Amino acid sequence: MPSALLVFILALAVFSAGCFTQDRPHEEALYVVADAGPDQILEVGATASLAWHKALAIEAEGNATPQVEVTYQWSTTGAPCTPRSGDSVTYSCTSGGPTFDLVALNVTAEKTTASDAAGLLFVPGASDISQKIYLVARGDLSFTGGTVTFQDVVSRPTIGSHHAFAFAGGLHLPTDRYANFGIQLGSPAAGQPQGSILLGVKNGTGPARTFATQMLEFNASRNYTLLIDTNATAQHRMVASVGGLETENLTLENFRAAHAVSELAVRVRIVPAQTLPGFEGAAAAAGLAAIAIIALRNRRT
Repeated sequence: MPSALLVFILALAVFSAGCFTQDRPHEEALYVVADAGPDQILEVGATASLAWHKALAIEAEGNATPQVEVTYQWSTTGAPCTPRSGDSVTYSCTSGGPTFDLVALNVTAEKTTASDAAGLLFVPGASDISQKIYLVARGDLSFTGGTVTFQDVVSRPTIGSHHAFAFAGGLHLPTDRYANFGIQLGSPAAGQPQGSILLGVKNGTGPARTFATQMLEFNASRNYTLLIDTNATAQHRMVASVGGLETENLTLENFRAAHAVSELAVRVRIVPAQTLPGFEGAAAAAGLAAIAIIALRNRRT
């Protein structure tokens, strides 16, 4: 009987190993996706609305229909957004004065999080008679100065990996037509620097003249200068140079068209929970057989 039992245990181990070594069925790749939406420039008192629907929060390759639980977390650096955080698919912000707010969206599924951000610049309305420039850089961009004196303290709002460089309180207009600002590029972990610029020019009564580039890609080997046109024509320009030699001199609108980042949403692949593959499964089955054999021998002695 012991010999027959031993044979049975060994056969069971081999069979178990075979079961463990069977190939796992092919799993379609799943991605969690976050998109806080475009940067927005609004008049003081207006409401910025942001939304990212759950139907878009999960992407699957092939024809798979994912059934994955998704959670949202909105957060903000400034006071305009009430509440300061939220877990809905929508979010809104209203400001009572000129300011900048950085809003981040974290979307989580299967312990995997995708994070994106949007900038909200609030500028004075038409009845305001101030003469100021409102200027913000997001992403890998910051400003190094120029013909406009930085009278106001620079704010550097940050949420997680998202950050900005803002003169949301406004800079006084220069006496010349153009206000020039040098742009400093950061060093991303991979690829070329990316960032966006939001600006508004308020020159007395009437609405502010605004422009938002959305996300652009910059060449890390070049130097960039932003020229803000304070006249009604609002022909802002971006100048790029290498070693003092000009390589680009485009209107900001044309520069945006030439350097726009095509993919704005952030996609992070969900790594499925690992099960025991073939070799490890066989080893586990063999281990079970060894334990059974030792127990049998102890019983015989």
